[in-house]
Order: sequence, then structure tokens, then C-alpha cells
Amino acid sequence: MAIPAWNRVAPVLSLVAEPIMLALQRAEHTPPQSVVSVSHVGKAAVVSLNFPVIRERQANLLEGPLSDLCDLAQGRVAMDLSQVTSFSCAWINALICLTRRCRTQGGELVLFGMDAASARTIRDTGLLDHLVLERDKASALKALGEEPVSNWRLAVARMLDIPVAIPESQGLAPASLAPASFSVPATPPPLPTRYAA
Repeated sequence: MAIPAWNRVAPVLSLVAEPIMLALQRAEHTPPQSVVSVSHVGKAAVVSLNFPVIRERQANLLEGPLSDLCDLAQGRVAMDLSQVTSFSCAWINALICLTRRCRTQGGELVLFGMDAASARTIRDTGLLDHLVLERDKASALKALGEEPVSNWRLAVARMLDIPVAIPESQGLAPASLAPASFSVPATPPPLPTRYAA
């Protein structure tokens, strides 16, 4: 009795298909990459957008939650646009609306990390009257009156695997953005003295 051709091919296909199916299953269970992340330094919220292209639909989806964030941060927001490579007029309109919302609360929306071509377009079109641009996070935080966390504090926090936060009295209320769970002192601790043997 002859074995049908598909029976001879099926074991070979299963050997090839099995690793592909396992890879697909693993890919389905990997957590999605976040598109918006929020942290805070002092009373300022720092928003990072991971959208390569922002068109009208994305601008409309982002504007509502970002408006709420402006309210929570009392108008003091720094926005990282380093991952945004292209955007539409709808996004510029959303940024202007967010800036106005921040200013009505006595704060400011400071954009940083924008690529050179986009920043030049905003400058050339006169939009700097409505938007505040800075080169990097440190200068954006300074524009908001906040100082970034010093390098030694970050190094200590990384070594001890603890989150760095500003004390509650200086930072945002714990219910608003993120709880202030740990505070590193402003000056480094004294070095231990060695005893002579």
C-alpha cells in the first residue's frame, strides 16, 4: 500500500512549523511597548512619546489624556519628542491647545528633543510665540524651574535598586502621578571612618 504524498510531507512541515508557531506564541505574550510614559521631577511632569508619526487620528487620541495630565501636574509639563520623526498640523494644534491649558494654570508646556528639521519649521513659521522648545531634558526642566536629579543620586539609586523620587512636600501629591516612595538626601552621606588595628 502506497503512503499518500501528504503523509510524507506532513512530518517535515510540522518540524518547520513548530518553531514558527512557538515564536508567534511568544510574540503574542510579550508586553506591548508603551507609547506614552510619564514620570515627574519635583512638581513637573515629564512625558515621553514613543510615536514615530503623529497624524490627525493620533493627535486626537493623545490630546485628551495629555490635557488631564496638564491638570494633574498643575500646568508644569516637559514633553520628550525625540521619538517623533513626523507630525501633522493637527499635532501642532494639539500642542498649542495643551500649552494654553498649562498657561491658564500658571505653568508651561516645554517641548524638548525635537529633531532639527522640525524645530526649524516651528521657528520659521513663527510658532515659537505659542510653543516653548528646548534642546534636552535638563534645559526643559530648568525652564520649568526644576533641577534634574543629580548624577550621584541616580547612581546610588541604581546600585540599591530603588526608585528616585522627590519628597512629597516638594513633589506632586502621591495620588496625582506617582507615589513618592523613597527620597535620597540632597548631600551625600559621610564616608565611614576606618579604625586603626
